[in-house]
Formats: sequence, C-alpha cells, structure tokens
Amino acid sequence: MNFKSFFLKDDDNDKDTNQLVGFKFYEVIIIILIAILIGLVSGLHIGSYYVEKNLDKDKKLEKQDVNLNQLSTISDWISENYFEKISKEELLEAAIEGMIDYVGDPHTSYLTPQEKKDFDERIGGEYRGIGIELTSDKEEKNIFIINVFPNSPAATAGLQVGDIIIAVDKKETKKMTTAEIAS
Repeated sequence: MNFKSFFLKDDDNDKDTNQLVGFKFYEVIIIILIAILIGLVSGLHIGSYYVEKNLDKDKKLEKQDVNLNQLSTISDWISENYFEKISKEELLEAAIEGMIDYVGDPHTSYLTPQEKKDFDERIGGEYRGIGIELTSDKEEKNIFIINVFPNSPAATAGLQVGDIIIAVDKKETKKMTTAEIAS
C-alpha cells in the first residue's frame, strides 16, 4: 500500500476512485508541521534548562576556584614567610583538621595518609610497636589505651586499658595525634 492509496477510497460501486478517506493531503502536511514545531519548542525548552543548569554549575565551580585560590595563596604566603619552616602539606593537613574540628562531631575524623596506613595494618591483623591500640578524647586532648595486646612489650611493662598517655619520648601528647604517638 503506498501513500496515495492509503488516503484514497477504493470502491467498486463508486465511479470516482480518487475520493479521499480520512485526512486530506494538506491536513497531513499541517499535522506534520505542527509535530515538528512542537518538537522544536520542546527541544529548545529542554535545551535551555540544561544550559542554565550548567551555567549554575560553572558559577559554583568558579566560586570554588576562588575559594581554593584563596586557600592556596594563604598557604603559599605562610610557607614562604613564617619564621619557622612549614611545608604546604603540613598546612593542608592543619586546614583539614581545622575543618573537621569545626564540625564538632566527635565521630567525624580525618586520617592522614600515615594514619590510614596504620589503620589498614591494624584492620589486617598486623601491628608493630609496643602492642597497644589508642584513641583520643578530642575535648580534653587526652590519648587513652583501648587495647593492650597479650604478650606484647606494653603488657610486659604493665600498661592497661584506660591508661592515659601523657608523654612519649619526653614530648607532651596533648598536641599530638594518635598516629604521631604510634609512630
């Protein structure tokens, strides 16, 4: 069946075999044009939505870039001008720790790469050192023993769960992290 025969009436009783059934040709063209117009308008509307959404994302990224540039500028200035030598990595760690402290949640913490390595070793069942597990009290900045491994140097020395570590190698622990104490 071709396009023309779809719209033409084929009737043996009727002498006029070119009588149209359904839509006329120009009506079909108008319907097609309306469908194209609806598609174009919908496409433009949807496209403008996504363009606007991406522009908002770009504005947020620009704002983040400004904030990161500001942080980088301050970090550079401190590492170059502070009277003591401070690396950019140390400043980044301090900035991250400051953000974590700002949250104020005792269950939120950040692990430095060394702390993560130590944590992964503990999870893997291996340990080194004197044979204790530590935790910190963020409010008081105390370091507590939460586990003493049997037959370890710590057990032999008489360390017990709940003991507070106040110094390591004659250095006060209040300003140290558990990773610094463990290393």
